[in-house]
Amino acid sequence: MLNFSVIDVSVFLLVIALTGILALYNRRQAVAIEEIRQLGEDMVAMQIRDRRARREGSVTDLDPLVWLAGQVQAVAEKRIEPVSVRIISAVQAAEITLKDGGRVLVSPLSKAEILRHDRQQKKGKGRLDAFAARPLLVGRCAVSARTLLDNEFLDIEAAAVAQRLGLDWRNPGRLWVYVF
Repeated sequence: MLNFSVIDVSVFLLVIALTGILALYNRRQAVAIEEIRQLGEDMVAMQIRDRRARREGSVTDLDPLVWLAGQVQAVAEKRIEPVSVRIISAVQAAEITLKDGGRVLVSPLSKAEILRHDRQQKKGKGRLDAFAARPLLVGRCAVSARTLLDNEFLDIEAAAVAQRLGLDWRNPGRLWVYVF
């Protein structure tokens, strides 16, 4: 038979008790750390909300051409000097003509959606209309996306600029920039 002394049994019981106490305190500490993490997230969320609320009040003074040029400049590899803006309401896009003769298209629609629009322009029309329909994405273009990660206020500013231009971008989370 097994022959355990009182000391062996008491050491075993003491180890089990200490393990239980440590597990309980570790659990309490994990809960406290999780609460601190949630408080930190809530504090950051409040700061973001406050910054966004302040920015919403100041978007009324945005110049659409300057703002669009700034978004394009952030992704373009060359200096952008805008001359004019043309609105293409069919794809909710603003086409910027540049001083060097180039053009830039800014839209909340992806390349696939704009290509689909280009195909539909030619489909179902007569030969002359199909020939005259100029596709938006002609030639090679560099495509880049601007998101909230690039500009924290992108959706707020873009909605205000789009409204001034007569577009309906509805607080986009992403703007596609096509540089030709």
